[in-house]
Amino acid sequence: MLSVPRFCVSIRLPSSRFLIPALPSPTQRSFIPFPRFDASRHTTLPYGQWSRLVRPFRLTALLLVCFLITVPGATLADDATAKSVDKKTPVAETVEDINAIMDDMASKLEGSRTFSVGKKIATSPKKYVRNSLWYDYCGGYGLSGTEKKNGTITLSMGYKDSEKILAAHRDRSLLEKLDKKERVALQKAEKIIKDVIHPGMTDMERARALHDFMVKHYSYNLTSGGAATTMLLTDQGVCEAYSRVYYLLTEMAGLEAHIVIGITGGPHAWNMVRVDGEWYHVDVTWDDCITPEETRESGEVDISRRYFLINDVEMGQDHRWSISSLPSSQVKDASYFRKIRRYYSSYPALWKAVDAAARNKQPNFEGYMQAFASKDTFLRNFEKACAQYESFKNIIGWNGPVEKSGVVSFQFDYSDTAVKKPREQKPHLVHETIESAKGWFSEQGMQLLEKININEETIEEIKSKGNEALKKGADAIRSLF
Repeated sequence: MLSVPRFCVSIRLPSSRFLIPALPSPTQRSFIPFPRFDASRHTTLPYGQWSRLVRPFRLTALLLVCFLITVPGATLADDATAKSVDKKTPVAETVEDINAIMDDMASKLEGSRTFSVGKKIATSPKKYVRNSLWYDYCGGYGLSGTEKKNGTITLSMGYKDSEKILAAHRDRSLLEKLDKKERVALQKAEKIIKDVIHPGMTDMERARALHDFMVKHYSYNLTSGGAATTMLLTDQGVCEAYSRVYYLLTEMAGLEAHIVIGITGGPHAWNMVRVDGEWYHVDVTWDDCITPEETRESGEVDISRRYFLINDVEMGQDHRWSISSLPSSQVKDASYFRKIRRYYSSYPALWKAVDAAARNKQPNFEGYMQAFASKDTFLRNFEKACAQYESFKNIIGWNGPVEKSGVVSFQFDYSDTAVKKPREQKPHLVHETIESAKGWFSEQGMQLLEKININEETIEEIKSKGNEALKKGADAIRSLF
């Protein structure tokens, strides 16, 4: 039975002032005090007296009707409130539910939360959290053991600087949770958005503008680490820093994005971004490695977008990932190059476009070749084109897919008019070499931690071998260009 709080309202009637219970309890008698009727004194009442007698009855009847109408309504409202409360109580039945809980926690930078889990998740909560999008939000998470009695787990998260900056951008009350460097990085990120993103831009234009900004202004540096703050303040970082900053900037620009962790010959991080309702992969790090340094320094806009807005199949040629809750990208091959009309189904059409780029003295050229077929087929056609087009003497390097179809890129050099011998370049090996060296350091570091006594000689030995490995890597990189 509904318990209604008792309170009174004051109503002034013509005869006197009465106190009326506004919503009486059903167990409490409800009536309006009025002068007791004495039949011995009154057999027939004058109209005025009769009116004074009936008015209280009218008010009582009115209150009774209101009570009958209001109480069921209040019950329904309470039921709705209860259901609303139930909805707010996190209950994870799927990995998507865990993603939603993490997203809500991140919006408040909440350190930990206890929530209910379904039977399926309760059997292996770590497996489901591991397959969630936790890498968007935190560099590490912790899980308490599942409480079998009430079916709950406690999730704790340590937030990445990119997520803290994004949360503070959306909710200024969270600024106090940022350190001094993160606050400066927030100001830097907001300035980038103000300078690069303009009203009326499409999703694709926003995603491309931020991609190009990063390729032109940032550089890969193994010693700078993976923090978004470091890259925003020093313009340098590793693949993780690229992915964090691109995630941060695209989200600030109103796009949905994710950070992807996977393998490309070594540990690697890149992004997925939603453009016009479709999900795509974007690897800013590798596009930065491919883009010639001269292009960045000269401010040319024709930078590499080989790994910009590509689908799962295209990305899967040299990238591997296993997070099951990431969205899939099933869009057409070369959707970006189709949009900018650099999609070629024949070699003559490709050579004509390359010739135009060379005559306009562009530093490089990229296009998607549907009929690439194989490297041998490409080289035979390329040799014929060199005899046909005078401008091809300025081509100093090219890069293409392994087989069938894919992005073909050309690099030009206009400083020397002598005929050059074009050679295939593999800029993606730059990143693989660096990542391999990075992985070697991590492995040696773990071995050091396992040792009880670490002397200075051992540390110096590790440093020496590490420097030797980096030197070999640098030599390998220089030999590619």
